[in-house]
Amino acid sequence: MGPGFESQRDHKKAQSKDWAFFVPARFEQKGWDENKGKSGIHCHSIKSNRITFNLKRHQKMKTMKKQARYGSMILALCLGLHLNANAQDVEYGVKAGVLYNMPSYGNKAVSNSDAKFGMQAGVFARTSDRLYLQGELTFSMFKSTYTLQQKHYDPTFYELNVPIQLGYKIVEIDQMSLRASLGSQINYNLKKNDAANNKNFNTLTYDGILNIGTDINRFTVDLRYNQSVNKTSKELDSRNRIVGLSIGYKF
Repeated sequence: MGPGFESQRDHKKAQSKDWAFFVPARFEQKGWDENKGKSGIHCHSIKSNRITFNLKRHQKMKTMKKQARYGSMILALCLGLHLNANAQDVEYGVKAGVLYNMPSYGNKAVSNSDAKFGMQAGVFARTSDRLYLQGELTFSMFKSTYTLQQKHYDPTFYELNVPIQLGYKIVEIDQMSLRASLGSQINYNLKKNDAANNKNFNTLTYDGILNIGTDINRFTVDLRYNQSVNKTSKELDSRNRIVGLSIGYKF
């Protein structure tokens, strides 16, 4: 221990200061800059991750709100049908048929689009008065094909459909009736399909419905046209146009 040092600790401090004196200033500055740079990159990475997380959370909440809104619409329509059914006799039945999908595309880059056949099956309930209300729960499957940016797409859609219609029996005799109806339909896609650039078709869509049908004894025949109200894909600016022919049986 040298003179002037009151303890061994003071002596070690002085040695460390002397060593620091001989470290080149540019080395210290370089090390500080590297640490600073690394720190800056790290902070930037954290900020980017936070922004991405917030965007994903916002999109998820937006989707949940949209699904809740559509769910409320379905609930309200079903409740209206139930209340109406309590005041009237209700006919129940099953139905099945074919679909012909003719999608339209607002995106001018889409080419070679083609209409495709599909199928549908489900159950229905209809009030028995001349002015009637009819609700259905159906499963449908159909395809579409198109080309975008030299890439060919041929998605297959599997949907649950909830159509609600208000109709009127134009002709009604003992064993036969001729009727017409209009209404709306909510569609839920059970399978995710790539529309364009890794963007999927919308999970929830809704249609306008125009239907004409006849009942002969317990058998029903319906010809229906569905037109998408909202876009099935924002990237394609697409909407479905579907013609359906079905045969049913009332219990």
